[in-house]
Amino acid sequence: MAFYIYKASQNDKTHVFKIVANESDIENLNLGAYTKIEVSESEYNNIRNCTKSIVSYDGSTFTYQDYPLQEIAPGKDSWCCYEDSEQLQDYLNVVISRCNDFLEVPTNASNPLFSDITNYKNYLESFDKSTLTYPMQISWEKYCEDNSIPYFNTLQIP
Repeated sequence: MAFYIYKASQNDKTHVFKIVANESDIENLNLGAYTKIEVSESEYNNIRNCTKSIVSYDGSTFTYQDYPLQEIAPGKDSWCCYEDSEQLQDYLNVVISRCNDFLEVPTNASNPLFSDITNYKNYLESFDKSTLTYPMQISWEKYCEDNSIPYFNTLQIP
């Protein structure tokens, strides 16, 4: 059983604050006051892999839509997540920055996720983006899942 995590005062349930695969992972997030909503593994993976976004929540059921992709050029039938390696690098820089935000806090060294996030950040920094074919038709996270690469969505990083 997975969970979407929201700040305690957050009423809008279409913008998830954090995601966890199971209840024990909540402790690793170092959260203050929060609320959680149990979701299926499929729903969790849709958000984790950036394949769907939440459109609405009626108090018991989420409604999703396919994650909006970028149109390569006006009028073209092709859609992508990353048009070229530069766009992918821009995104990876955001993820690396989020990893650094976590890793640079001295008290996080004892967090069970510390070594996994360190390894993921190192992987991102050394990844050869020229090995991919562009435009990419999937998110970075979906690419990692499809290629058995251990990864974190930024919503999983404390």
